[in-house]
Amino acid sequence: MKVKITAVGHLGRECSVKIINGVNAISFSMAVTEKYKNKEGVLIDNTTWLECTLWRKPEHSTVAQYLKKGQLVMVEGRPEVKAYKSREGEARASLTIRIDELLLLGGSKSAAPGAEGSAPAADNPGGADFVPKTNAQEEDLPF
Repeated sequence: MKVKITAVGHLGRECSVKIINGVNAISFSMAVTEKYKNKEGVLIDNTTWLECTLWRKPEHSTVAQYLKKGQLVMVEGRPEVKAYKSREGEARASLTIRIDELLLLGGSKSAAPGAEGSAPAADNPGGADFVPKTNAQEEDLPF
């Protein structure tokens, strides 16, 4: 049996890359926010922080250059629970996702197209020659 987790969220920090036994460990934190209204109708933001690790051979590690703080990503992978002791000696645990699949979904929460932190051209579906339509082009469509 296998347990899989799928999560969509924003990177909480720049990724770090460490070489372990000839394989790159690309790690980052990810904020997954669920918004809902409570019984009183007040909007609640519930954020869960996840640690994520992607293992790649060095020649397949170019994805690290696109992982920037605020980047919207989707990860799918296996959960790993790590136990540790806090500075005060209390037993703690953290959830890490060992990533099998990673999708770059767009820029940061506040980035406008072309602004620093927005998705790189390599992520565009049409490649470097892909030009998004402007509002004027969309108005000319017959539907």
